[in-house]
Amino acid sequence: MKNDIAYIGIDIDDKAYHVSGVNEQATEITSFVVKGSVNKLTKELMKRFSNFQLNVCYEASYTGYSQARILKKRGVDCAVIAPTSIPKSPNERVKNDRIDALRLAQLWAKGSLSVVAIPSEEQEADRALVRAREFIVSQIGDMKRKIISLCREFGINYKDSAGGAAQYWTKSHRNWLDQTIKELGPSYQELTFILTTLIAQLESKLALLDLYEQRISQVR
Repeated sequence: MKNDIAYIGIDIDDKAYHVSGVNEQATEITSFVVKGSVNKLTKELMKRFSNFQLNVCYEASYTGYSQARILKKRGVDCAVIAPTSIPKSPNERVKNDRIDALRLAQLWAKGSLSVVAIPSEEQEADRALVRAREFIVSQIGDMKRKIISLCREFGINYKDSAGGAAQYWTKSHRNWLDQTIKELGPSYQELTFILTTLIAQLESKLALLDLYEQRISQVR
């Protein structure tokens, strides 16, 4: 029976897993780097800490929760740490993966870190769907602002024509914009091309947003 516990801190980047393990007194046991998949990481953990119960953690980041789910499926206790619970040193200027992993392991052994709930794959996919919708909304806003800015740059101002209280991107504004673009003279060929293509992109994004809205409504 394995009575001793090894607290493992993992610093994850795009190329490798930087791993440090400490004992219950927060004294370093070993540190190493694993390049490749989480499966290789699991095998290396099992080999190097064969005489210990493993208690693994890593900081929540863009890498998501897949590593934690895979480790748990392979019988390795793994937690994802809230970044806000990790104290930052005022002298911490240059990132050092090994030191970060060791520090994480030591804090974990001392019980000084807070964990975040690991969502199911379905929950994480639902969150990704919402974030993707937010990204499209942001793109739509950028396109609208670009079109309005470009029009103003060339003296095309809807509010001068329709009145100061008129609102952009209403049906009336869209009709006015389409008609105004059609009436631009030969000297505005490039502007006509730019506005026409931007509006086509905007329409495409709006249609895509509608698809996302439908999908999210089904999920909820």
